[in-house]
Amino acid sequence: MNRSAYVAGGSLLLTVLILGFLTYSISTERKQRERDVAADVLFSAEAKAAYKDMEGREISLETYEDDVVVVTSWASWCPQCAGELTLLNEAVIERNDERLTVLAINRNEPKDQAQRFIATLPSLARINFVLDNQDFFFGSVDGYAMPETIFYNQAGEIVLHKRGNLTPDEVRSGFEAALSSGGD
Repeated sequence: MNRSAYVAGGSLLLTVLILGFLTYSISTERKQRERDVAADVLFSAEAKAAYKDMEGREISLETYEDDVVVVTSWASWCPQCAGELTLLNEAVIERNDERLTVLAINRNEPKDQAQRFIATLPSLARINFVLDNQDFFFGSVDGYAMPETIFYNQAGEIVLHKRGNLTPDEVRSGFEAALSSGGD
């Protein structure tokens, strides 16, 4: 090989390495920004104004700040959401860990519509239902699939963000990851 082939090959290799590094850096920064935004969504002042309990009273999700929190967005028009709510409830009961909290945040539906949907489901005693009449949560996490579920550890860090249906294995591994990280 001649010298110009080495220079061209070296330049190409250097260009590929620089592009790879830039892509990695941008991707990592974007993921961190998404994590920061999603964690702030639960405990911000805007969130406090957006969330209500099933009786229509403002609620503060700061109550759950030191818990492992799983948040799932749901709506009565989402057939997959019924299965996901049931799966999460069963998994929390099976896990039997008081540090686990599941918040099911409804996507901007009237209270009576949400209650009618819940009444069609089996008992979901370990699910905390939340009304979000502004669709604040889903919009804040750039949601685009239903259900949209996020597992937070005790430090408020996202350990799993799943768009679409969760599998039982994903629920188990999400709980495990959340419980084993971010603790005091």
